[in-house]
Amino acid sequence: MQVEELVEEKTATKRTENISGSVAVLEALIAENVQTIFGYPGGAIMPIYDALYDYNDKLEHILVRHEQGA
Repeated sequence: MQVEELVEEKTATKRTENISGSVAVLEALIAENVQTIFGYPGGAIMPIYDALYDYNDKLEHILVRHEQGA
């Protein structure tokens, strides 16, 4: 008589959630160990600046006086 052991395989469950493109950009910067970013807010970049508020402890933002300085 042969006894078979049942082994439960633990599968890694991945939690997925929808994030905005702005959050994806900021998360990518953090993943690449970026600590300081330079920018000039306005126009199409505003959603990133809105999301940047939640990342002010991880990313330092330097505001430039003219867009050519960014």
